[in-house]
Amino acid sequence: MTRLIAVALLSVGILGFSAGRAAAGPGDATEKLLKDSKLDYKKLKDGIFKLVIETKQGISVVIIEEKKAGWADGKKNDVLYLFIYTEVLSTPADFKAPAGMLTKIAELNDRIRFGSLGYSKNADGSYSMFRNATVFLKNLDEEQLADYVILTHLDKFVFQKEFRGFLDGGQ
Repeated sequence: MTRLIAVALLSVGILGFSAGRAAAGPGDATEKLLKDSKLDYKKLKDGIFKLVIETKQGISVVIIEEKKAGWADGKKNDVLYLFIYTEVLSTPADFKAPAGMLTKIAELNDRIRFGSLGYSKNADGSYSMFRNATVFLKNLDEEQLADYVILTHLDKFVFQKEFRGFLDGGQ
């Protein structure tokens, strides 16, 4: 009898009642955090969410993408992280960033906590500057996620002020 119970428990442990549970899909954990945080969002596709944040500083669109790292944890589970970003500014197609602007990006990246500024070329020849951050999904709670989103949103306006002069040709 003891052997039968041990075999039954071992079978349950190996099979793990998983027949009755659906595997979590891409973005499910992030969507649960967003719901729990009470942030308004729109699911663009599996694992990609758009949030429109409005404060007295202004409005920004913050994108959250759930991504899977190229490695597994010690228990062979996927390592998931969130890539959180917003566009800070965009330039005209003929804009050539002055050395002072690129230096300022590098200086700010040395001081930014929880992320960085990125500067990338668009298909039309213009450039966009992004405020971005990454955070591991494991142990992340809804309050921390909301903090990252609001930080990304508010930093957008700080950085717009820092770089406005370069776009206006004054620096």
